[in-house]
Amino acid sequence: MWQQVEVSAPGSLMLMGEHAVLHGQRALVLAVDQRVQVKARLLPQPELQIHSQLGHYQQPLSQLQPDPSFRFILAAVQQRQLQHGVALHIHSDFSHQVGLGSSAAVTLACLQALAVLQGQELSPPQLLREAHQVVLQVQGRGSGSDLAASCYGGLLAYQPLGYQVESLPLDCPLSLWYAGYKTPTPQVIEWVRQTHQSHPQWLKQLYELMGSTTELAVQACLQQDWYALGHYMNHQHGLLDTLGVCDATLAAMVYRLRGLSGVLGAKISGSGLGDSVLAIGAEHRSAEYLSIPVRLSQKGVSVDDCH
Repeated sequence: MWQQVEVSAPGSLMLMGEHAVLHGQRALVLAVDQRVQVKARLLPQPELQIHSQLGHYQQPLSQLQPDPSFRFILAAVQQRQLQHGVALHIHSDFSHQVGLGSSAAVTLACLQALAVLQGQELSPPQLLREAHQVVLQVQGRGSGSDLAASCYGGLLAYQPLGYQVESLPLDCPLSLWYAGYKTPTPQVIEWVRQTHQSHPQWLKQLYELMGSTTELAVQACLQQDWYALGHYMNHQHGLLDTLGVCDATLAAMVYRLRGLSGVLGAKISGSGLGDSVLAIGAEHRSAEYLSIPVRLSQKGVSVDDCH
């Protein structure tokens, strides 16, 4: 049994398929080169210690108390049914306030680290399924798309039914702009549900149209036709606007980006009502909004060191 292990997982971005992926449609998701690192070490005493940029936590394993800052980590620890105390040192290359899938990355890295300490490193399919159970336990629902991107790395077409993944090429610069605020994804999903509950058939058709647009984008990626990909991103943004999750700030960001030289497409990345806008085709920086440097990462969850 290992006494100590270091595991890292990349952040992630949604390229296409927001909201529709919760209703059985495929999504395009990608891993980015900013990572979460978890160092896990066995302890002689039966307790859990967490040390991170969000604070510190220390409780007996038999009496773990809830803490909103560490709810995904605590759920991962409980799922792994630890027989030994453990200390977790967590570092992130990016802020949890920026929508780069920090919860998914830390959940995956913690689960893999704990599994290695238990002598059973998880395969990507096993890790994805186990991490999705943690997310469902914590927040009730979620497609697992950000988990898939962080787990496998690269650009993926992800089908939540059966956790199916297809690796795709992406050879195009990315630009990510942050709106300066973020509405938690579960709140946005609930807002969409309540807003459109009287028109279920219309909503179903909208999600199917989003899914069809994503499938066209998949074909564009396979053909490495980045102009077409940008075109379908613009279409998908229009559908998200129809859903009602594009506010005035996001709309201004999208149209500003589309007016810049070399930009092939720009859309909301994430659930909307804040968070980020993603563009492809050229890198740009702006004093108006916070620009977040991102690159595609082909490296998913990685066991970096064991002792």
